[in-house]
Amino acid sequence: MASTICLDMKGINFVGMPYTRIHLADPNAKKALENLATTGANWISLPVTFFQDFKNSSQAYKAPHPFILESGINECSSEKDYAQLIKEAKSLGLKVMLQFHVQENKPFWPDSREIGDYWGFYNPYMWFPRYYELIESYLNATMEHGVDMISIGHNFMALSYWENHWKNLTEKLRNITDIPLTYSAAYGDEDRKSGFWDQLDYVSVFPKLKSQTSEDLEVELKEFARTLVYMHKLWKKPVIVTRVATCSHSSQKISQSDLFKAVHQAVKNLDFVKGVFFGDWAADIAYNDPSEPSYNIQNKEAQKVVTELYEGSGDQTPLPEEVAPYKLNCDCFRSWTANQ
Repeated sequence: MASTICLDMKGINFVGMPYTRIHLADPNAKKALENLATTGANWISLPVTFFQDFKNSSQAYKAPHPFILESGINECSSEKDYAQLIKEAKSLGLKVMLQFHVQENKPFWPDSREIGDYWGFYNPYMWFPRYYELIESYLNATMEHGVDMISIGHNFMALSYWENHWKNLTEKLRNITDIPLTYSAAYGDEDRKSGFWDQLDYVSVFPKLKSQTSEDLEVELKEFARTLVYMHKLWKKPVIVTRVATCSHSSQKISQSDLFKAVHQAVKNLDFVKGVFFGDWAADIAYNDPSEPSYNIQNKEAQKVVTELYEGSGDQTPLPEEVAPYKLNCDCFRSWTANQ
């Protein structure tokens, strides 16, 4: 039996396209959100994924023309779809963080940490203004419906060095909104190399962990907790733990459930940690096969663990008889198929 979490932000990462194959306006996305609310979560993070042709490209875009892959479609839902889903979230008592993100528009879900590799001096002067325009477009359509926090990026290891450009971006955002700002940095390198935390309202770190045993995980999470203490003392900001996630494949040494409970145990006594976001939760009620290997936690054992931690009702939304006929677009699926 997992003990409960006493945090301001009990979050879940709610992922639509390009991870799923349906838009956020689809009725199945609404039902998935209703199902999520039964866990007791009071926040969701909504990834907004843009694309660019190469990791050293100077322009990102919305990908209005889908790049259809075996594992998914590289397309993001429209501003209108996000606005509608945010209204649905508000009706369920959920607060919303928009988490902006960029990927290369190609198969096999390339790592966003490489966006900005091999840039010259002038590339960021083109990339950041375009990135701001994309963010602004989604904010203009969604802010009035109740966006509660903005994550200006996620896992941009190469881009995190361009501190002045990030600071200029945050200044532009401050001119159009007073919504709190954060950035989701990878634990172990990006968290300490990003130097623009003073411009943000929260420090956000997600645990990219490498442990293969529960003993190693306990040790690694002690170091993770020490890093959170260090970041809090250095920047004097409250801390959020974003996207605690792992694949549910049987070959994975640490299960989703064990990871969630271990992370909770590591941070529960840190009073400056204001929230945790577990994930991922597919924005498709039909994506509920408990045996399929992916980051999805809907209708898996990990959902029960989150419900216990968040003290939810557990009154799960009725699931459709037919499961979604596709695999979640993620690197977990790539690794799984490589081993078949």
